[in-house]
Amino acid sequence: MQDRTTAEIIRNQHPLTLSPGDSVAAACAAMHRRRVGAVLVVGEDNRLAGIFTGRDAIRCRRRATTPATRRFASS
Repeated sequence: MQDRTTAEIIRNQHPLTLSPGDSVAAACAAMHRRRVGAVLVVGEDNRLAGIFTGRDAIRCRRRATTPATRRFASS
């Protein structure tokens, strides 16, 4: 197996990002399409506002919130 530096690994990544106004349902759909376990929530200034994970989606479901309307900013 080839040894790579952290910088090389990060440089080639294209992380999934959404805005705080996007819905939980949109995040879940995007995560499913990209086959990833998390979404970086990025504000208008392109700064990281948070990380939404599959575990967060399960918590939303357990609280019986409506994923189609629930927004990150209201979490």
